[in-house]
Amino acid sequence: MVSRSYDNLKLCDFNVARYIEDGGLMTMTGTVLYAAPEVLLGEAPAQPADVWCVGVCLHFMLSGSLPQDRDKMSCPSTVAMRPITLVALPWQSISEECRAVVMTALDLDGMQRPSAAELQQSAWFDQAAPSCEPMQC
Repeated sequence: MVSRSYDNLKLCDFNVARYIEDGGLMTMTGTVLYAAPEVLLGEAPAQPADVWCVGVCLHFMLSGSLPQDRDKMSCPSTVAMRPITLVALPWQSISEECRAVVMTALDLDGMQRPSAAELQQSAWFDQAAPSCEPMQC
């Protein structure tokens, strides 16, 4: 959700907005463009997949493009295993701390990705995060 002035962004995940019976698994919803590599390979969505999605959103907000072009590929899971790089424009003008947040959120290995709380403790968040007020509807 984005405010009318585009200065306030809130991420929502409606995948868990339903009851899950004991032993049941969540199913993938949404688009393959934002799905974590492990989800495309058949694993159940989990917190590391949410962190991946945060990385995709940050990548898009900062560069205007998605980190991987899975839409045109016949096998998105193959594309999902290609390493992410931040070398072209506009990444050269983005701080090293910010690039580190994006790169760690987009680590291909979900077990290596930081938690959301760990991302928030990064030097970039300390510099960039304004005090967050609840969005007015």
